[in-house]
Amino acid sequence: MIEFFIRLINNIQDPMKLTSVSDKIEGYVSIFGTYLATIVTTNYIFGMSYSLTLGTFHNIPLSISEYFYLSFIINHTLPMADEAILDTIKVINKDIFLNYLQMAHITISKLIDLTIIAIVVKYINNLINRNHR
Repeated sequence: MIEFFIRLINNIQDPMKLTSVSDKIEGYVSIFGTYLATIVTTNYIFGMSYSLTLGTFHNIPLSISEYFYLSFIINHTLPMADEAILDTIKVINKDIFLNYLQMAHITISKLIDLTIIAIVVKYINNLINRNHR
């Protein structure tokens, strides 16, 4: 997952070095696309980990959409109205392995978020500095 993230980051073109408007738009879309791809990939991989652990040790089978949703809810601390998801979260809170998995999930997700934000801030800072020269 980290290698995938690094490859995505390396493929982002610096919008400041692009000359035409269409190339700049493509550069900014690549930044957003990279962020979106890392969010989806991270939540998918950790959702799969939750699903495998819950299915194996707690006999709670989850479909792809359910484990992705569960992972997304955990990552972004969203309110839960679904009783089945709420019960699954209770099981996660009682299992020490799932607690560590949850901590790793949140930590890695936040590091990715901060990295993407830092890249965007760097581009904005370069744009401001270039305009002041």
